[in-house]
Amino acid sequence: MAVDYASRGIRVNAVGAGSINTPFLTRYLEGLDDPAAGEATIKGAHPIGRWAEPREIADAILYLAGSSVSFITGHILMMVDIVRDSVYGATKRSHQVCGK
Repeated sequence: MAVDYASRGIRVNAVGAGSINTPFLTRYLEGLDDPAAGEATIKGAHPIGRWAEPREIADAILYLAGSSVSFITGHILMMVDIVRDSVYGATKRSHQVCGK
């Protein structure tokens, strides 16, 4: 898409967000047999040891949309753990640990 629309002055970028502290995540954890274990497992998949706050994702989006980076197009800013598959693995492990 970035290549298709660049000639029109349209930039196409994306943010690959991992686990975000939202009501959706809260409901997901509450549905597990052991919410605390699920939370620890998911947070443990991130190098920082926590999930993102909504404001952090919004800031990344504003950065990519800003005029100071107007030359960037076709970029995915990954805001997940170092290896993308480990997020899936954490979710999979949380189901195993928590009985879902």
